[in-house]
Amino acid sequence: MTRTTTRIGAITGTLALLAAGAVAVGPGTPGTPTASAATATATATATATATTLTPVAITSPKLPRRPPTLSNPITIVVKDQMGELKLSTSRDYRIVLPKTRAWKNARGLWITGGHNVVVIGGTVDVGYGWRDSSGDVVKRAAYFRDTTGILHVEGVRFMSSSTQKLTEGINVSMPDGYLRLFNVWMSSLLSGSQSTNHADVVQAWGGPRSLLVDGLFASTQYQGLFLTPTQHASVTLGTWDLRRVWIDGRDAAYLLWRDGADWPIRTSLVHVTGSTRQSSGLWPSRTAWPYVKTTKPTTKYGSSGGFAYTSPGYL
Repeated sequence: MTRTTTRIGAITGTLALLAAGAVAVGPGTPGTPTASAATATATATATATATTLTPVAITSPKLPRRPPTLSNPITIVVKDQMGELKLSTSRDYRIVLPKTRAWKNARGLWITGGHNVVVIGGTVDVGYGWRDSSGDVVKRAAYFRDTTGILHVEGVRFMSSSTQKLTEGINVSMPDGYLRLFNVWMSSLLSGSQSTNHADVVQAWGGPRSLLVDGLFASTQYQGLFLTPTQHASVTLGTWDLRRVWIDGRDAAYLLWRDGADWPIRTSLVHVTGSTRQSSGLWPSRTAWPYVKTTKPTTKYGSSGGFAYTSPGYL
């Protein structure tokens, strides 16, 4: 396996202040930890070695991993407005979304627990969302917490049919688990700002141990992939592998962000466009993301997701 090692030096002054602003989370993202300015600045100014792996050649629409083999799984056929799906961490599950219409659930695809969990195909419609304890409206696509094995999410579309806007994409807090996101499409705009909700496409603040993405499209007004997996948990990190990703910024801020910890990341056919920040919205620097493209791809990766989804198969 060929590796390229990129040195991230000390980041001070204006960039450190930007880091503090980017980590803090405003209304509309309930349950999201908020780092203090001091913590954020310490992270931003740390010197670390970021390992970036050479991209893989992608020549097939097939996906890189099959769903995990499930042992005596429990099948949950979801009903509208079920809210959070609370699962046993010692059992395997198959989550079945409707195949002929969108699943209406104000709290999105919220999965807590489970060992190996598989979700393939479906559209999640959060509608008008819900109000958190502070009264803010939350329209979050998904929240994945405390899964202890592999969470395999494939061919899922996220949207709000009521407003055509989401306030947050996918939040991740599963330090003992492994997450796969294949052919995921956020068809509604992620709407936010620095002073309100940050509208992250994916925000991982506690794990997973490894993240494998193949096929993802989202448009955001503020942040893209915000990857700080050890921010609020102790995690043994493996490789994070991003393939066929397009984050479409709408005058957005940071579209790819990694912290100062050293863990290997591979980016293959990853595109970011539309950032107003330095280095095309790549934090902490352009050199930390040497293989990321800052041009539009010829296709919206992941846009096959939805209730009529057919898997392209697996390598």
